[in-house]
Amino acid sequence: MESSSSTSIETSEDIQRILFRLVRADTDGKLQAVTDRYLCDVIELAAQKEEHRQLVTAEFLSPFNKMVRSNLAIRLPVVRLLQLFQGNCALSSNFSLIYLKFAKDRLEAAEQLEVLPAYLRSFSKKPTDLNYIYDIFSLCLPGLFRLAEMEKKHWPNLDMTSGDVEILARCFEAVLVFNETSRERITNALAGRLQLKDNGLCLAEFVQIARKVFPEQLNLTETKMMILKVLGKELLDDKIAFPIFVVARESKLNEVDDLAENLLKKIPTEKLVNERSVVDKLMYLYLGSETFMKKPADPLLLVQQGPPAVQQAVLSYLIKSTEVLTAITSNVKICLFGCESIHARVQTAAMNFFNHCAEKMPDRYLKPFADKMFKTLRKLSSSDSITTLALCGTYRCLAVIGKRTPSLVLDDAAVITKMFEVLSTESVEDVSSAIVSCLTTWLPLFLESEKAELRTRLREFISEYINSESPNCRLAALKYAEALIGENDINLRWILIQSAGDQRDSIRSEALRQLEKSLQKPTPPPSVIIGALWSSLHKDYRRAANETTNTTVNTYNSLVHQIASKYLYAVFETIVMKEAAHLRIVEGDDHWMTVAPRIVQLLHGVENIEMIEKATELALYATVESTDVHLFRIASCFLAAFRSSSKEAVSTRFQFAVPSCVLKLRDSTRMEFSTTVAYLLSALIHDDQAARLELFNTSKLQLKEKEIPGLAFTCASMLTPLLGAQFIPPVMPSEFIKDVFLPLIKNGFQRPTSTLESTLGALVFLLHANPTALDRKTHKEVMDDLIVNCEKIAVSRQDSFSQKTRGFCAKVIGLFSGDVENDESNFEQSRESLVRIGSGPPQQELQLIVGEAIVDCILGRWAISKRDYYLLGGDTLTLAERMQTQAQVKEVNERLFTFIIEILADRKTNANRHIRKAELIWLLIVVQSFSVLEADVLKNAQLLGAIQNAFTDGLAENNEFSQDISAKGMGIVYGLADGSLKMELVESLMDTLFEERPGICLFNAGHPRYSTGFFMNSHMFKIAGFLKYAKDTGIQLSPRTCLLIRERLPPSFWNLLPATSLQGPPADASTRLTKVHSALVQTKIMSEMGIIPILETIILSKNQSEWYAALNRLNKITLLEIDVKRPGKTFIKATYIIQGNRFGEMIYLTRRSSIYKFQKLFSILYENCDARRLKMIPVVLYMDQLEMKSKDEYAYMLRFRNIVHARICLGMKSEIFSKMSGIHQIPSLLIRQSSSRSANIVLDFEGRQLRAEFTRIDTKTFFEFVDHWKSGRKFERLERLELVCRFAGFKDRVIYDGIGAKLLNQEKQPPAHTISKSFPDNKFTEPIVSQYYVVRQTDGHVASVLITQDAIKFGVWDRTEERFLQLADLKVFNDKLALFNLKCPDNERIVEKLKELCQSFRKTSDDICHDIVSVMNNDGKSVIDRNILAKLEEQYESVFAKLKGHFLEFSPIPNSQAVEKFLKRSDPALVVKPIRGRRFREEVRTGAAKHDDKVKIVSKLPSSFYGGDKSSMVIDAKSTRMSEFAKRLQATNEEITEWGNPLALSVDFVYTYGQIVHDDTRDNEKFGENSVALMINDEDGTMIRLNFSKVTEDVTLFPGQIIAVRGTNETGEELQVDRIFTPKALPVNPVETDITKDIWFACGPYTAMDNCGYEQLCELLDKAIAEKPDILILAGPFVDRKNTFLNKPTLTITYDNLMEDLLCKIKEKLVNTKTEVIIQPSSSRDLCTPSVFPSPAFRFKSRKLDMIKKELHFVPDPCIFRIGQNGVDMAVTSSEPIQGLSNSEFHRSINQENSDRIARLCSHLLTQQSLYPLEPTEIPSSLGDLLEVCQLTSTPHIAFVPSQLPASAEIVNGSVFINSSTLAKGPTGNYVKMSINLKAGQLSPFETIADYANIRIMKI
Repeated sequence: MESSSSTSIETSEDIQRILFRLVRADTDGKLQAVTDRYLCDVIELAAQKEEHRQLVTAEFLSPFNKMVRSNLAIRLPVVRLLQLFQGNCALSSNFSLIYLKFAKDRLEAAEQLEVLPAYLRSFSKKPTDLNYIYDIFSLCLPGLFRLAEMEKKHWPNLDMTSGDVEILARCFEAVLVFNETSRERITNALAGRLQLKDNGLCLAEFVQIARKVFPEQLNLTETKMMILKVLGKELLDDKIAFPIFVVARESKLNEVDDLAENLLKKIPTEKLVNERSVVDKLMYLYLGSETFMKKPADPLLLVQQGPPAVQQAVLSYLIKSTEVLTAITSNVKICLFGCESIHARVQTAAMNFFNHCAEKMPDRYLKPFADKMFKTLRKLSSSDSITTLALCGTYRCLAVIGKRTPSLVLDDAAVITKMFEVLSTESVEDVSSAIVSCLTTWLPLFLESEKAELRTRLREFISEYINSESPNCRLAALKYAEALIGENDINLRWILIQSAGDQRDSIRSEALRQLEKSLQKPTPPPSVIIGALWSSLHKDYRRAANETTNTTVNTYNSLVHQIASKYLYAVFETIVMKEAAHLRIVEGDDHWMTVAPRIVQLLHGVENIEMIEKATELALYATVESTDVHLFRIASCFLAAFRSSSKEAVSTRFQFAVPSCVLKLRDSTRMEFSTTVAYLLSALIHDDQAARLELFNTSKLQLKEKEIPGLAFTCASMLTPLLGAQFIPPVMPSEFIKDVFLPLIKNGFQRPTSTLESTLGALVFLLHANPTALDRKTHKEVMDDLIVNCEKIAVSRQDSFSQKTRGFCAKVIGLFSGDVENDESNFEQSRESLVRIGSGPPQQELQLIVGEAIVDCILGRWAISKRDYYLLGGDTLTLAERMQTQAQVKEVNERLFTFIIEILADRKTNANRHIRKAELIWLLIVVQSFSVLEADVLKNAQLLGAIQNAFTDGLAENNEFSQDISAKGMGIVYGLADGSLKMELVESLMDTLFEERPGICLFNAGHPRYSTGFFMNSHMFKIAGFLKYAKDTGIQLSPRTCLLIRERLPPSFWNLLPATSLQGPPADASTRLTKVHSALVQTKIMSEMGIIPILETIILSKNQSEWYAALNRLNKITLLEIDVKRPGKTFIKATYIIQGNRFGEMIYLTRRSSIYKFQKLFSILYENCDARRLKMIPVVLYMDQLEMKSKDEYAYMLRFRNIVHARICLGMKSEIFSKMSGIHQIPSLLIRQSSSRSANIVLDFEGRQLRAEFTRIDTKTFFEFVDHWKSGRKFERLERLELVCRFAGFKDRVIYDGIGAKLLNQEKQPPAHTISKSFPDNKFTEPIVSQYYVVRQTDGHVASVLITQDAIKFGVWDRTEERFLQLADLKVFNDKLALFNLKCPDNERIVEKLKELCQSFRKTSDDICHDIVSVMNNDGKSVIDRNILAKLEEQYESVFAKLKGHFLEFSPIPNSQAVEKFLKRSDPALVVKPIRGRRFREEVRTGAAKHDDKVKIVSKLPSSFYGGDKSSMVIDAKSTRMSEFAKRLQATNEEITEWGNPLALSVDFVYTYGQIVHDDTRDNEKFGENSVALMINDEDGTMIRLNFSKVTEDVTLFPGQIIAVRGTNETGEELQVDRIFTPKALPVNPVETDITKDIWFACGPYTAMDNCGYEQLCELLDKAIAEKPDILILAGPFVDRKNTFLNKPTLTITYDNLMEDLLCKIKEKLVNTKTEVIIQPSSSRDLCTPSVFPSPAFRFKSRKLDMIKKELHFVPDPCIFRIGQNGVDMAVTSSEPIQGLSNSEFHRSINQENSDRIARLCSHLLTQQSLYPLEPTEIPSSLGDLLEVCQLTSTPHIAFVPSQLPASAEIVNGSVFINSSTLAKGPTGNYVKMSINLKAGQLSPFETIADYANIRIMKI
């Protein structure tokens, strides 16, 4: 390697001599000698002497090069060549470089490393010469490879200049970005035949790398890995390496990408992105030479933009930088070039980056460029090459820049106009949404602008685009309408009303918002609004009036009419209430009672009666297709105004609303709605005698025969005169009540139904409107009978009576009081009955209603509730105005006084807290009601004082509701008093609160109701409210009151007191303050409960003395934590828990002994607080690493008698547990010691919970402990003991035998012994679950014992051995019930009853479980109670009954037992779930169905042979299905441009699709969020685990679901998902045939689970005979494999014969009907069909069935059949897919968990396009048929999907899903009645079959 040359070459003769030797060098040795001696000298000579240069070059160097280049045996003098290379002579450097390149491959590794530093320091010699730079770089590569393999500490010194470092870094970047793998492409590029774009290189760099770095083999991975390795070993600084790593991460070579990603994680990227040099470099990597203002003149040196992947990576870091915000020019270039990119990801990333810059950029940088950027973005938005995502980003940027620079938007009207023009024609939803978002961002600019020209332009384009066909354009125009709404804009308001009727939620919501905004601004006169609305809508009114002859479609849909009505009412409400009204009114809002009378009064002053008539007509039409109670109240309000305005106010326009009201009232089960409609119906018919008579007679007849609930209100309305109506009633109300209502009420008590509730509600309505309907003189017996029955219902403890039913009973009794002067006995009877009702079941809602009824009872005939709510407001009446005479006023006052006195007296003596609470409620309601009426009796000072005392006592009730009632009552009383009386009331209250009189003072510790926990957790009272009220109203408190308050309250309240001579803290405050509990300060009275306000913020005044603050703080402590650290730490930390907040104090000490720590701490506490108070504070004690050699060093702990928990860590020699210390009495103790010196604590412990951790302990101690516990001599309070010895190695068998432990039966599951966690370090929360237990001899109580390798756990149960064993049985039983979301409580009586039922009826636990599920599903309960078991017992007892009558004739097994509970069922024909379509019209149909109206199957039929599924065919079918789903997902989600490989490591988002499966690596876990995998559609069925932690939307998954996801795979183990894509449901086929059908559906089983009587099926067929439906669908099971009767040995018939007989019975039943019967099997439960799903239709080889096959249609499961040609599609399956999805689905919701769960489950069938999308299935299945037969080709109009879930009917994606449950379920069952009336082509895209159908799920 070294040269041995010593020859001096000066002349040409010397050169000739050397040439001669070169020529004679015919061997390697000779050539090597010439090389060593002359090469370097010749080079030096040629460089120094120009005259010899030609000779040397031509005669020596050229032949020498030929001889050496191919002869690798010749070693070159590298050291000397390096010296020449590093010299100042350029020529010698060039020559030496040639030979150094020759030497590169001839050097050993060590030699390469030796020359590397020289190479690295040579770059800066020619910084602009790329040829030279890459020559040097190629020489460095071998040395760099060597560096990559070495540890850095062995590296040579590589000091480089900044210029060398910069050039080397650029070389690294260029090599890493070089991705050409084709030698042919490189050759073509070098030859100029191929133009390379966006590769991050200039052409010169590409040429140099291709020729010098990768001249032969394209070993890209090795070289790039080498670069990353040396950089990872910190060859370059992080600032320089960071951009290189970013480039390397996008190399598209897995190994390189992974290594770069790991290296990026090791450097502080968050800090580096804010370095200006780093930002510039990243910009350069993105933009190339475009970064610079002055670009290279040579096109070969123009660096192109980075590759798309690099650009995207660069932007991901630039967007995190704050420094980048100042690089305005580069930012604009990134936006421009990004949008011009052909790569969607780059476009999107560029716009996101630019949006970030526009939002964050300081104003001083933004303003100079805002105009240019805005114009550039607008130009980009109209470009055709920009992608959807980038275009959306462009509009986001426009929004931000326009918002920050308003002049750009406001000064150029063309901007907003152009946006609306583009929006009106934009077809891409994402883009149009982005435009709407942009316009919405600019909207505040227009709202604030006052430019008239701008508002004019706005009005023009809003008027133009608000009716645009583009929904988003309409939405944007609606938003901008807010800027224009004014007093005269009636046209704009009408446009908003029309928009509020749009079918799209977004437009409808925005229009409603704008309408509500318009109410906040001046509105046109009501007459103008009425005229404008009526003139636009009245055409539809005329059609409604002539509906029988005019079948044209309405001009406006029903929503427009409804919104118009609501808006008109809201305008009037705004006028009368003088504040803006709301359009969104919910049912139950009573505000209308205040508003409606005022509107009527306002309309009475209107002279134009026709205007009121038009308003009434408008409101009435809005009710025709609605069930919104608010709309009916609006109509009633306007109609009341019209009827009562003048006797001549007669109109014939309103009759169109009568049929609608009649129909709605008949079908209604909502009492509030029924009452409103009944009023409206009576007001509509008014004086029409004939109409009233006809409607009354038909309604009465049907009510008596069919007991239809709504008809009770219909009859009542026909007997009720309203608004001055004059007519002769069809029958006297008293006779009707006696003949109809009274029998219904009596029967309802025996057999509760919904008719009972409606009857009572209708009776209340009748009595309200007819005060004289019943008179005691003539109807005493009827009234007495009603009172008795109503009282029985109200006080009954049957769950079948609803709360409304009980409330109506109380109201009826209250309305019977009669005339005030003449009916005193009736008042007493009603009042006593109401008191008995109130003393019944403790129900708060009922007590409130009873209180209101008592008020009615006191007022008698003139009760406020008996007024017309639309004509007379209840807030303006006084008692004198309501009564007719002064005698009546006097009588009412006497009644009121007597009632209050009796209530006050009873509260003082009654020990029943429920009755006291009820009396408190009545007192509040009575006082509140009569205070509004200004009753004279409430002006009595003594009575008010007594009432206040009663409410004050109510504050002490341990019930928050009572406290709230009392607080509100006190506020009412305080408001009734005058100035002087108010002061007396305050003084009385202060005496009650502050004086220490046991039994009165609530805050006295001696009071029997005093409770620390209660006061700290309640919300009772806040004295500051009184003080603030007194100050605001000027009431002067007495000096004594002020003194009491000052003594007991902090100084922060003193500023609320009137000015007095008392200043500063009182002398005895330090002692008296401790006597008042902190609840006086901390609790409050609710502001909404009365006039006493809440002082929201307590701020301690700054000038208070420090002693008072400390004292006040100590007296508010609710928990004290003392943490004594080891002596070396020398401090104690005391933490006070005040109102749930923690406040800490550090007490630093200098002495090392821990005893001084206690003394110091306690002395501080005792100096500032009463010792008695201190002992009451709960204390938690922590002591760590203490060495206590004296047993008395804990003497100070005796002063803390209320230590609730302690953790003590002792040194080895500590011995503290003497009984004098009191440690053994601490309730909860955790002791740690590195020896066992303190083990005696185990035997001396007297607390509840002990955990002792020792290094060792003798098991004899535990044996002795157990003996003491079993004998009952010790440890009576013990709950848990844990002995932990880390290295003990306990032998469980020995210990169990030693303590005499009993073993639980292996079939039983041991219950878990747990204790709730109370303190941070409490470890007793870990459950003890063990089969071993011991029994205490004294009381038979049990303790569970668990022995592990290093611990002994002993948990004591508060139950005997018998109860413990029952608990173990209960655990097993509850595990079975948990499958049905049911639970059996740990109640001794219930458990005993279950045991009794099992023994009495020989039932197993499985039998009992199944039967309980049936009973509870019918009752809608989730927890077993005694009523459930009583019903179950009755069900079992009824089994022994026999079949009779037609049931006996129908049953295929006559000797089957009858189910008496079915025969005695209480609710036959009850409508469980009604859905009546808004466009459904009943029609009388005659004649048979047409041929093309018949039913035909349109779905594929399953195979008749099973077991023939080939795996390859199934796999192909699944793969094809997934591929089809993938295409649909791409078609509906434009951002999915291509599918990626989720298995490859990458930080980039990848889109993939597949099928959800359970993660096989987590088989032990239930399917859920953490056990989900995706099976990819490849040949191997590869699965990858999914992680949904980054998904911010709702997540719904189930096995078998096909979805697409977007995520990143950064670890190689799982895919981090952030987006989920699910397929869309298929469209619904249009209906092109008239369909008028009655369709019934029922699902088996059709008989009880323990008989074969088939009573339920017989009953269903009888109903079908009577009502003759067109189609009857019966789904299996028919012969149920779960029926226990079929397993009896006495059964002598085969299952097939049983099924054949049953089918024959069905045929015989329906022989004379034209009903088309469809029979479908249940593959999972029918015994007469193969147990494989999908299942073919029933097949029987019997002659007697041959005759009926033509009349009974047998279809497979599942099946889709169509009614008529291109008619209604109906899907039917009995495979319970919804039940299966319910069991398997995982759902995670952001806002509302499991909202509308059934609808979500149903939607899976449509989005997965399968009637059974679950895989693996819960039932045996043929996979081949499953994929083919269950597949949906369109969304069915109706889907019958019965299951064990509660009955339901859901409208999902245009389809109606009906789950009828089963026909035989417990004592009853369900079936479906459905009537369809639909004309061909009538069904619009926005409607469903449900709109033209009447669907009812009925009880059988």
